[in-house]
Amino acid sequence: MSNWPALSIRGTELTPDETREHFTTYARRHAATVREYDLRHDPEPNIVTVTDLGRMILINARLTGDDAATLLELANPPHSDWTRFETGVSITEPIADPADSSAGSLWNAMQHQYTVLDKEGLGHAKITKLLHLKRPALFPIIDSFVRSFYRDCGITSEWWAHIRADVIANAAAFGQLRSAAAESGDPAVAHLARLADLRLHDIAIWSIIEQGKRA
Repeated sequence: MSNWPALSIRGTELTPDETREHFTTYARRHAATVREYDLRHDPEPNIVTVTDLGRMILINARLTGDDAATLLELANPPHSDWTRFETGVSITEPIADPADSSAGSLWNAMQHQYTVLDKEGLGHAKITKLLHLKRPALFPIIDSFVRSFYRDCGITSEWWAHIRADVIANAAAFGQLRSAAAESGDPAVAHLARLADLRLHDIAIWSIIEQGKRA
């Protein structure tokens, strides 16, 4: 049997059995989300298309027509420049250090990109679900569940920096999770092995909340 890891986020632990149960259940229940939102090939990584917005529906982004129009305008040139973010760069790399406040830093570019999209009342969830879709290793998802979890931990600001720290702390466990998923023999579960650490972190937060361990 594959060896699933224990995950610990802000002092709350998922045991190996809990990790295996929740992640396998998530992978099977939300197979279309993982396949089409997370893993669908992006032929246009530096522009946002209607196809991208359609993918967001699968992760319950709840876009209205006005939301879609706003994102198509603001997430594309001349307002947004996705070439500032290499497609493979990870939030855990030194280049994405929140302590680097220099004008040309990657962290400042990330904050600026969020600010560009923070118009017309779109909100954290819709904005970050698009950012994560385009750069899944770099931008975390900040929806109501994630905010609830971190607020329960006494964190009400700088969510990205705290998530970065938690992903770094669980890097080995996420690697072990991927190995276990790949060896599961279930094609839907095996798809977990291709998800970025940030997405595995997001699924873990959902598990913690669903089990009543936090928030």
